[in-house]
Amino acid sequence: AVSEVPGFLWKLNIPAGSFSFKSCKDSLKAFSERKFGSDEIIENFSNDQIYLNKHFLQEKHLNASDVEDTYGEYLQDEFREIEKVFLRHSLRNLSASRVPDNYILNGFYPERSGNVAFELKPNFLPGHEHYGTTHGAAFPYDTHVALIFYGWNVPANQINDPVYIVDIAATVCNMLGITEPTGCIGIPLIK
Repeated sequence: AVSEVPGFLWKLNIPAGSFSFKSCKDSLKAFSERKFGSDEIIENFSNDQIYLNKHFLQEKHLNASDVEDTYGEYLQDEFREIEKVFLRHSLRNLSASRVPDNYILNGFYPERSGNVAFELKPNFLPGHEHYGTTHGAAFPYDTHVALIFYGWNVPANQINDPVYIVDIAATVCNMLGITEPTGCIGIPLIK
């Protein structure tokens, strides 16, 4: 479960490349200066997310949802490597699901998540180099992996249906005969 190296994919005429977070951050700061008169509007930029400075928004009487929309449009327009942009005001009323149609939504936690999050296009990797690879994409090349439960009292079985990360906690809890964690949306794979 890993993306091919972009240089290899280029030889096959498959779109691929790298995404520079530093260049993106620098571009966002310059954009913020032009649009809002200061780059202080961005409190943090990490983990494919932009965190807005709530105090700056209040001080300048800016609506967070409008600012999120502005940054979302900017990211989509300026960075060809970005596949999708997700906005806090769009995610906060949605519920995560067992089926990972939206990995960003399934990982969204209002207390800690950013205001704007994005997902890179297939075969575009974070970093500056075209010769390495990494994990963490939401695409099948990075999510289709073997899951093995082994040990005492684990029945021999093979499941060919899709299973999801959220199923692991439900399975382990079921095997141990304990209550699943609050908010667990997985299903036990071993009964």
